[in-house]
Amino acid sequence: MSQALVITAAGMSTRFSKSLGKEVSKVLYSEGTPLDCLLGFQLSLGLEAGFEIIVVVVGYKAESVIDFVSRWFPSDRIRIVRNSLFSSHGTCESLACAIRSVQSMSLDSLVYIEGDLYFDEPTLAGIAQSNYNVITANTEIIRADTSVIFSIDEHDCLHYAYDVNHRSLSLDTSFKVLGNSGQAWKFASFNKLVEVVEELNARELEGTNLIPITRYFNSIDVSTIRFAVFKEWVNCNTVADYRLILKRLRKEA
Repeated sequence: MSQALVITAAGMSTRFSKSLGKEVSKVLYSEGTPLDCLLGFQLSLGLEAGFEIIVVVVGYKAESVIDFVSRWFPSDRIRIVRNSLFSSHGTCESLACAIRSVQSMSLDSLVYIEGDLYFDEPTLAGIAQSNYNVITANTEIIRADTSVIFSIDEHDCLHYAYDVNHRSLSLDTSFKVLGNSGQAWKFASFNKLVEVVEELNARELEGTNLIPITRYFNSIDVSTIRFAVFKEWVNCNTVADYRLILKRLRKEA
């Protein structure tokens, strides 16, 4: 199975920088060695998992990210893709940039993880090895300031809810399944994913990655979808989150 891993690391790290008191790229921030950063953690796991290619989408502080990858991960399996619209567009554009960069490759599937996450390696390995489409969840309490929630309604349609202002969340439909998103997904049909991205209009590309993700999962047979729950998971929004992650990384070492 030929498979790609996409890591989006183009965001402006606004909340993280505010918590620290200075502007930084949170995917590169480290209070240990340079490799004790989120991007270093994710790239290490991606290479170990055997993905044919790993695409890192950069935008904010792009040159610093490129320098980090070139120095610490000089692998021909890692491809850097620039999102020049990172400051005006949402995460949809970053995902689309990644897909466009590999759409000519003969890939079977693709795993997508957001660049500000810490998670346990066994769950990622299981997702990578699965032959199914995968929606991930975590075990944390759902909070409007940190969570992206998903639900499956009575018609087996997937819905996501997220508040960009981090104030409140609401559901507009009844549900059979409700979860706190692990913000990682597996698309078992790469060709279908390419089709979904190619059909996005200009306004949709300004929005979040949840637009193509929802459209993809609602266009496939529900019997091909599985759920994976991360046993360890932290969404790094503040420096306090990073320090929690660093403790866990040091415990693993």
